[in-house]
Amino acid sequence: DRGRGGSAADAATAMFFTLTVTKPSMASLGAVGGCVHFATKSKEFLAYDFMPRPAQQSASGRPRIAPPAAVRGMAAMQARYGQMPWAELVGPAEALARFGHAVSRSLATDIEASAGELAKSPSMVAIFGRPGGGFVKEGDQIQQLELSAALSSIRQRGAGAIFSGPLARQYADAVAAIGGDLPIETLRAYTPRAIPAIERPAGNHVIAFLPMSNSNGPQQARLWQILAENRALPRADRDERLHVIAEASVAAHADFAQWAAQPGSDLAVLDDAALQSVENRFKAFNPNKAQPISAWLQGVKPVPSESSGTSVVAVDNRGNAAACGFTLFRPFGAGRMLPGIGSPPALLPPPGVLSGSVGPIVIGNKNTGDFYLALAGSGSGSSTTVVTVATEIMLGDAQINPAIGAPRFSRSGGAATVSVEKDVGEAARAALKARGYKIEDGGSIGRINGASCPRGLPANQELCDIRTDWRGNGLAATAR
Repeated sequence: DRGRGGSAADAATAMFFTLTVTKPSMASLGAVGGCVHFATKSKEFLAYDFMPRPAQQSASGRPRIAPPAAVRGMAAMQARYGQMPWAELVGPAEALARFGHAVSRSLATDIEASAGELAKSPSMVAIFGRPGGGFVKEGDQIQQLELSAALSSIRQRGAGAIFSGPLARQYADAVAAIGGDLPIETLRAYTPRAIPAIERPAGNHVIAFLPMSNSNGPQQARLWQILAENRALPRADRDERLHVIAEASVAAHADFAQWAAQPGSDLAVLDDAALQSVENRFKAFNPNKAQPISAWLQGVKPVPSESSGTSVVAVDNRGNAAACGFTLFRPFGAGRMLPGIGSPPALLPPPGVLSGSVGPIVIGNKNTGDFYLALAGSGSGSSTTVVTVATEIMLGDAQINPAIGAPRFSRSGGAATVSVEKDVGEAARAALKARGYKIEDGGSIGRINGASCPRGLPANQELCDIRTDWRGNGLAATAR
């Protein structure tokens, strides 16, 4: 809210709480995730880590439920960089839940995809079911009174309300009621972290990534370095670029997997290893042939990931920026509403699974304090897509709209397999096949939100542009 002095952190926080109402399939009160923030005054990048901490298997044998970490994580960022009163950021979401709102195309799509699972839960049917049977569609009105009451407590008492006091006890009891495991002691003890982001050169600027090993940040930092230091990439034709990006994405994952296979390794060790030359880490690259993933992994196992989630990007007129990713680790998390809370919690995956939808990036200049680019993504292939879109914009001088809208592909599979969107042309498909790739139709690959200021912000605000991905049915809005 420029007129009232709101900041990027304020906007990101308000968007998160709105998503808990309008997109509970991916970002409920029980969500986890992370943000990268750039502060133009201090010229610093800071990562906010509200991913779940590593833990042993539940002693009770019940499914492990994550604490509602995003609530406290967003509060930590807003407390440091926010300008508006907390109640004004939570209040609009509370009102939406209490008075009702129209189901968006995005939520309707998620409900349709998960209808079979949702039908098994009376609490989900109570919110998303139609009186005559089936589930709500785009434009239908829904009301979430229990969620509104929970948001009211958070609005009045702050984020801590859901971690201590009556609402915390209610949350822990509700988890137990649906058969999950989240001890009240674990809930009360959870705190987010504000930690230095991974920083890499981006021309004369700096690109920042999340540093958490259960996020996509470390892999994205490696992929960026391979692409940014590949001096031939900006001059390569499209066929060559596709091949380089496909192989580089696997090389980055393999680098991370090599580190993950070493018990007790510190992330700083991995970060130091990433500073090795591109020639050393990309030595298996063959410009004429795809290498199987086994050639990159060198005997270690790929790191499994879960790609469901959603994201937000916010930039204010002073040049501060926040890019955040949220996840429940699968659509609708545990698949049941918490009684009395009206929100599905995040169902923790097995140890070692990272979130493919928590990988936002921000580019700024640490000398001038100017902001240039923020991107965040979700969905399968989004971690690679965020970096390749940033590469197109920062190294290839592309505008943000065509960079986000361009047809995509994603390297995957044990063999040299590439998933492509339908608009990837026949010439590109043929070029990939000629290099030994197996082509699969991948539907829509990734969903990206972004803000770009090619001449820097705050000085050149009129040249800034924000975009949401047509693939995700999201929303982009500018207030000048």
